[in-house]
Amino acid sequence: MSFAQTCSSNRSAIAAATVLVVVLFLAACGHVPIASIPKLAKLDLFETDPAALRVAVLYPDSIRIPEDGAKLELSVRDAATQTNLMEETIYLVKGGTSAEKAELASKLTSGKRLEVYQFSKADIAYMRAFQQRVKTLKETKGDTTEGSLSVSVRGCEVKPISKGPVRVSTFIKTVELDGFVTLLRYFDISEAVARQKADHPSMSDC
Repeated sequence: MSFAQTCSSNRSAIAAATVLVVVLFLAACGHVPIASIPKLAKLDLFETDPAALRVAVLYPDSIRIPEDGAKLELSVRDAATQTNLMEETIYLVKGGTSAEKAELASKLTSGKRLEVYQFSKADIAYMRAFQQRVKTLKETKGDTTEGSLSVSVRGCEVKPISKGPVRVSTFIKTVELDGFVTLLRYFDISEAVARQKADHPSMSDC
């Protein structure tokens, strides 16, 4: 069973991604831990309560995520024709309760930062409206409708990043899931960082 086959379904799939300094951290389907796959199979992004959705990012303290740096990119397509039917980008805001942050506290080691993100109140209503549009579309298109989810976080360098692996992890929590589930675990972004710096040598820091 390949990860690509597992992530591609009529439920929300985790889209292919990478992590770049001053560009994106993205949850990558090929790096989803095997233990997370059956848990994520319970999640239907187009049915879940958006008010309860949380995305967490564990990243080096040499990187800062700006206020508008986290977003969800949603897409719906007709699997039979490979035609995109709907696409939305919704920015997330920093949030999460103390209890939610405590769930991941054991992962917060020296040199790491942890941020928890959620929908704003306005975007909770917007997401519910989007879900309703998807339901209506499914009634028309049937089982050929396929959805995907991409979690992305834009960041910038606030101090020199040490040589060697640069590890980033991402997590998601919804009402269907029993706590936070790992999307991307200790993914090394050092090569992506090096490529980004080579492409943009004059890029300013935060």
